Amino acid sequence: MVTRAWEAHGGHVPPDTIPNLFDPFTRLLSTLLPHLEYVGVDDADPNNIRINFRPAGGTGTPFDIDHLSSGEKAAIALLLPLVERQSEQLVEPATTDPGVVPLTMLLDEPEIHLHPLLQIQVLQYLRDLAAEGVAQFILSTHSTALLDALTDEELYLVSPASLSPDNQLSRLTTSRERLEVARELTGSTHLLTRAKPVVFVEGEVERPGVSSDAKLLTMLLPQTASWALVPGRDKGSVRTAVQRLRQEGLELPGTPVFGIVDADRDDQTDQEHVMAWPVAMIENLLLAPDAIYEALEPVRRQTRATSVDAVRDALERATSGRVDDEVRLRIKQQLPTGRLEVPVDRLQEVQEVAAELTRKWIEKVAEIDLSELRRTAEAEVDQIVCDHQQLERFRGKQILQAVYGELRVADAQIGRSAFTLLIAATAAARSRAQQLAGQSVARIQLFFPRTLAQILRTASTSTAAEELAVRCEIEYAAWTAGSPSPTQRSQLRSEIFAFSRSLSNEQRQTIVSIASEIGTPE
Repeated sequence: MVTRAWEAHGGHVPPDTIPNLFDPFTRLLSTLLPHLEYVGVDDADPNNIRINFRPAGGTGTPFDIDHLSSGEKAAIALLLPLVERQSEQLVEPATTDPGVVPLTMLLDEPEIHLHPLLQIQVLQYLRDLAAEGVAQFILSTHSTALLDALTDEELYLVSPASLSPDNQLSRLTTSRERLEVARELTGSTHLLTRAKPVVFVEGEVERPGVSSDAKLLTMLLPQTASWALVPGRDKGSVRTAVQRLRQEGLELPGTPVFGIVDADRDDQTDQEHVMAWPVAMIENLLLAPDAIYEALEPVRRQTRATSVDAVRDALERATSGRVDDEVRLRIKQQLPTGRLEVPVDRLQEVQEVAAELTRKWIEKVAEIDLSELRRTAEAEVDQIVCDHQQLERFRGKQILQAVYGELRVADAQIGRSAFTLLIAATAAARSRAQQLAGQSVARIQLFFPRTLAQILRTASTSTAAEELAVRCEIEYAAWTAGSPSPTQRSQLRSEIFAFSRSLSNEQRQTIVSIASEIGTPE
């Protein structure tokens, strides 16, 4: 550009024709580090050339680039090759064809050394340049901040080759609405990108003084540690979340969606992807006398946990004291629920609306034989006591709280949440959890899709399709019976993938998507 200007003006270069080669750098600085201004290069001392900055606003003593923070330096270093390329193009503009992106940059984990806000600023800077056609950018990242900021058009997953036989690169969703639903249900995009089961768990979320059920689950059953565990408030929330996430059209190879709920009257659920473990709540997995005794070993003298028998007696008293509450709880579960909501257009009639809703609720209650309901609840609780199942079927959280108080654990300066975590960390608690809940966990680990056999038969009438369908039926029957065999799962999945290559593209995609849900032990 300078050469052409020189020639065009007879050896004289007008000032306004000389590009400022630092423009790309100052743009980078103003976007990523708006609190700084670029002052210039101080080369007065050839042995100590300084690149100077100062606080935005033109005040303050200039300081050298070496005095920037590690994050500020990282942000500049990350994109300096692009800035240099832009400066070169100011001198000699690129001659690429219109519509062709002149540069593609591959950025591996650009979030390193950058705090979350700076990560988002870098992302927006890259978006602006891409929109201008300056370059296109391909990022690989583990940053939750970046993952949550990416749009549906920007977010792609690289799935394991064993689960994506055709193309390991896939777009997570096909619309912004679907992506936002998935984020709303799971709370974070990164849970959708791990190629591990997404499992909604009924129970507590993490909050001050309370350990989440997800944390307890990973401590008690280490095989769940790789899962993306999402707390759910109640059974209805878990079931709805599982159903919605499975229906949102996400591309999640190797990321099947499940739910785990507490048992009520039995251990069965009406959804194939929702498992119920045989306990009233996760705290029931902690109610082992030897586990509690082991957890209190360092502070035993400060408590009443003087022996395993002493802990066992405390547990027995706690369960005995809950009989009436368990009866009332079962009665309450069978009563109609109601919620007092006043429509906006009837705010002036609050009393009338409340009276109307109350009347309808009383009418529903009147239709119930309360005496029979009580007899049924009492019989159910009596049967639990006769079967010695109180530590599994009574509310474990309340039992644990009663034991905490009776053993005087607070005297050892241990809070209730810490008490729960101490028990969960013991070998005895893990053994009890494996015994009671191991089968429910295995049903998720070794899940087998019910519809796969029928879809294979629908896709083809060949002998190969029938043989695969029969093997799928055998695996599904073993899974439903609670005795799945993991040994042949990977081989069967590979054979189904290979067979699908003989089908139409639509049939192949359907079969690959379902077969990728086949659970394997690895």
